[in-house]
Amino acid sequence: MKRNTSPLVSLAIASVLAGGCAKEPDAPPAGKEQTANQTKSADPKATVAATLTAYEDIRAKLAADDIAGATAQADALASAATKAASEAPEALRDKLSSTARAAEALSKAPADDPDAVRKAFGEVSRFVVALLATDASVREGTYVFECPMAQGYQKWVQRTDAIENPYMGKRMLACGSKATWEG
Repeated sequence: MKRNTSPLVSLAIASVLAGGCAKEPDAPPAGKEQTANQTKSADPKATVAATLTAYEDIRAKLAADDIAGATAQADALASAATKAASEAPEALRDKLSSTARAAEALSKAPADDPDAVRKAFGEVSRFVVALLATDASVREGTYVFECPMAQGYQKWVQRTDAIENPYMGKRMLACGSKATWEG
């Protein structure tokens, strides 16, 4: 006589015979819990790449005195930083969120007031410098400079080692010096 055993009953019997309940295969080791956001991105540099590209676009526009173009690009920076914050390792999230908020403020700066736009860009730069200071792998291929004549925050980041000052634009494009990541 053939027995008709359901698959669920067979699984339960096999589990008991194998020695009880098995651990879930994806469960982290005890004391090593991870959030979904911590496991999303293994490469912090890839996570922040779009943020740094949007920031560099704004910096280059300010160096070329394209004030309206810089404020127009600020929404793209805010969006990229917000997305990166949702995927970044814990240590970078706050700085990316702060970058996004500062970029939103930059987008609202009056394009007919270059000083206000550049000062708002300084606040964005404050958080980008802090972000890059947090993780050396993220800042690879970038340089930090400082302009003693800038109003507000005086540092900025760029991808080339030849100074192109976003705070002074064309009138003093080479004004500034290399700086440290701290502060």
